Amino acid sequence: MRSKFSVFCVILFFAGLLFAQEAGRALGLQAEADRPEFKLELDWASKYIYNGMVYNNQAVLLGDLSMEFQGFYVGVWGAYNLTHFQSRNGYVGSDEGLYGSERKWRFEEVNPYVGYYYTFEDVEGIGPITLDLSWTYYHYPSATDGNSGAIMLSVSLDEVYKSGRSCLAVKLSGAHDYKIEENWLVLGGIYTYALDKKAAFELQFSGDLYWGDTTFMSEYGGDGRGLSFAVFELALNCQANEWLCISPHLGVSCALDPDVRDWTRQDDDYGRFNSRRNYWGGIKATMKY
Repeated sequence: MRSKFSVFCVILFFAGLLFAQEAGRALGLQAEADRPEFKLELDWASKYIYNGMVYNNQAVLLGDLSMEFQGFYVGVWGAYNLTHFQSRNGYVGSDEGLYGSERKWRFEEVNPYVGYYYTFEDVEGIGPITLDLSWTYYHYPSATDGNSGAIMLSVSLDEVYKSGRSCLAVKLSGAHDYKIEENWLVLGGIYTYALDKKAAFELQFSGDLYWGDTTFMSEYGGDGRGLSFAVFELALNCQANEWLCISPHLGVSCALDPDVRDWTRQDDDYGRFNSRRNYWGGIKATMKY
């Protein structure tokens, strides 16, 4: 029943998207500011990694469907299981991981979110600055006891450095999970370099550094506050046309805290899926209208 409902929602979304397109043409809404932007991301990844930690050591399909209008946005993000079997009553321990053998092809995680961002253009001596406030609900269909929600505030310097073909952006984010009472910070940066004048091909290198309080660190084997993981990713963005971008990517996460590194060597919980350095790859398709 859930699968049929999911298919129905996808069909309904694309039907609505086509209707909105025709309505926009009829009303003559050509300017980007006059209509919402719809975005769909589909990402095949060899592993599912969140905040630097491996949650699924096998292939997954990650999807993000969102709508944004004048800074306001709403969407849903999901991780779809492609390989493992899952139990009707949650995760079950086995030799292959935290999965049972009753059901497969199910969502591991479905996270609706909503937020608002505002960009201060051309701040003297700094450039554009974007403030972003969002709320996310973390829903685990097969393990609902772990459901939680978090509020995140981000501040980004969108053009720390910019030239004709390259740009460097830096962002600091703070999050609070109000169910399990944990807090974490993420310091990240993105450097992009256009390989051609039309920017049809673009290299993108990103890095994130995670710091957490005692509750956050305890989930990753840490004792006390500290740095948990550093995550780096390299992608090649190929702009097929104005609405479709294909991006093969490679990533690595590195455990920083000594207790976290020791935990990744243990054969319990998620430690069995992790190592001091975790590598993955994938390919992402981003469609915008």
